Amino acid sequence: MKRVGIYLKSGFANLGFGTGAIPVIIKCLDQQNIPIAKIIGCSAGSFAVPVMAVREYADVLTAWLNIEPPNISHLHVWQTLRHFFSRPSLLDSSPLFKYARNFIEPHLDVACSSEAIPFEIITTDARTGDGVYFANTPENKDKLVEVCMRSAGIIPFFGIGNIGGVDLIDGGFSDDMPIKRFVDSGCNTVFVIDLYNGLPAFNENDPKERCWPAMLMRATQISIQQHSRLRLDLNARINEEIEALENGGTNITAKSKLRISDYSKCQVIFITAGYPIYHISFREFDDFTKKILVMLGYLSADKALRNLGLYPEGSPESVLRMVNEERFDLMPEDYWRSIREKNGINA
Repeated sequence: MKRVGIYLKSGFANLGFGTGAIPVIIKCLDQQNIPIAKIIGCSAGSFAVPVMAVREYADVLTAWLNIEPPNISHLHVWQTLRHFFSRPSLLDSSPLFKYARNFIEPHLDVACSSEAIPFEIITTDARTGDGVYFANTPENKDKLVEVCMRSAGIIPFFGIGNIGGVDLIDGGFSDDMPIKRFVDSGCNTVFVIDLYNGLPAFNENDPKERCWPAMLMRATQISIQQHSRLRLDLNARINEEIEALENGGTNITAKSKLRISDYSKCQVIFITAGYPIYHISFREFDDFTKKILVMLGYLSADKALRNLGLYPEGSPESVLRMVNEERFDLMPEDYWRSIREKNGINA
């Protein structure tokens, strides 16, 4: 029997994409009586996970649609310029902490109980570089919002923070593809929510993509993606070796047997937009773009589930209501074309 994991990757745009995708996946799996062993969130994706885990999809949707750039950060120009090399970060993320606390805290009692889908939030130990994982235990309840903030602490834009004596930064730096965490939780199938399908598309003709902050972000994304590829390649090789061993293969070395002894086969299914998408900064979030990201997530998850022979009956009410109100009757390619035209980007 399938035991499923759901992973919401790093990035604010993935947070919007996952707001549409995850409710469809959870509802479909619930309808099919397929157990969900764990949800894991990383970086900006972590903010949705505690509330998704208690199936309060409307609250996540409302929080996503109402968030504005001033809810995420402040830039103190004079202070930043005056103390450029001594400040912990370029941006002040205290507005995001207040915003996240307001929509996460009302759900913490249930989220950190046995009633919720088990979940973890990934952070990175700034000293060792190792992943530090926070589960939805009662002991973590009071610090869970701060954990999400640390998971989203992408250097140099957001700063380092300390929890339990450990200095923590963005979880994507250590583990943006936590397949082993799912395998250890008994999962044999993992849905990865990834709007960009790895790296965002790169438009060399767009000056906004060639400035140093954008190139710094691009370099960070490349590094994280290369690390994720190594984890995916390892999982693919282990799957092949396990299958060969099950089929009586005699050319499996002792070293390979030792390596796969702690593993089980795990199928990774990506939920993506299915075509190139340029990086969307949180400062570009307007009402139109936020709604489009939710709808891309909804449509992409629905399509992937149907391709697997799992047929979701309808969609969560909050998403369905938005579909009807906004009359989204175009294909996803048309949505993204609208975003590109709105931002003056040639298709």
